[in-house]
Amino acid sequence: MPDAREGHGALAAAHHLLLGHELAVRAMRETIRPTHRFGIGLNHRHVIRIRSMNPVVEQ
Repeated sequence: MPDAREGHGALAAAHHLLLGHELAVRAMRETIRPTHRFGIGLNHRHVIRIRSMNPVVEQ
């Protein structure tokens, strides 16, 4: 890809994201009827936490 800037790290992250999705779908198919359809939903929204849930971090 001529416009790629992230290099092999981004490719590895995408690869592992897909592997994780495959494992999740297999697990769901074992517990839910096999005819149910599953798909990938990516959220590219950047989230900044206002405060920590851990009170020790806030000190």
